[in-house]
Amino acid sequence: MELNVEKFSISSSVSEVKTLLTPLASKKSIQILSMVDEKLTTIRADRTKFKQILYNLVDNAIKFTPEGGHVIVDARVWEDGVKITIKDTGVGISEEETRKVFQPFTQLENSELEKQVGTGLGLFLVKKFVEMHACRIWVESEFGEGSKFIFTIPLNSNN
Repeated sequence: MELNVEKFSISSSVSEVKTLLTPLASKKSIQILSMVDEKLTTIRADRTKFKQILYNLVDNAIKFTPEGGHVIVDARVWEDGVKITIKDTGVGISEEETRKVFQPFTQLENSELEKQVGTGLGLFLVKKFVEMHACRIWVESEFGEGSKFIFTIPLNSNN
């Protein structure tokens, strides 16, 4: 896989992903909120992969958030790039599960929600796409308290 680096608006990319996932969230009465730092106008990165990262993370947040919750997408200037946090009011992830969340073909066990359908490749691919931009992704979560998936991306990705 290669990066197709171009200049694009973070705000419009977040809006596009939000628009795509709002119908899914609405079925569970979940609100998607977005906050983009006004200093963040454009970045140079792979727009398609950036949107895929956001889509997968927000989609997962919706899946693991009970009815009536919310998902927040927060993009901020951070060091020499951008820090994006996807926070949910879901069931959270145990410490043991957070260690394997980015491994391929892994699905989280969650007795509080029905078994999620999928290949277990979404977060693995998200991690690969983030790393292709020479950045990193991590998760902060406490079981029962929701989760935060955080990734960084440079303002100008030249990879």
